Amino acid sequence: MFMQCISAVCILGVVIIGVLVMVQAISLEELGDGIWRGFLLMVAALVGLCVLKSLLLPILTSWLVALKQIVAWIFVIVLTIVAALLVLRILICKFAEWLSTQASHNKEDL
Repeated sequence: MFMQCISAVCILGVVIIGVLVMVQAISLEELGDGIWRGFLLMVAALVGLCVLKSLLLPILTSWLVALKQIVAWIFVIVLTIVAALLVLRILICKFAEWLSTQASHNKEDL
């Protein structure tokens, strides 16, 4: 499936470039220069990733471990807040019922 997607994108790119050359929106020299620049950019990115791999891998691993711990603590905190709000809502409802019964007792006394 992934290879079919890549193939379709490449074919679409070739068709678009062919249309641009046919309508003379770009010349063949500009096309060659663009392809050469793209190739050099990809090679430079690959070399940069290979050089920085030894530096980036430990940093990304430690960030992943820290992120995992942070997500776990956020989950615990959210559950605690939800439980506290639920208890608070129950207490408020009970207090409102108590106030209404107190008010009705006070009216009967008058």
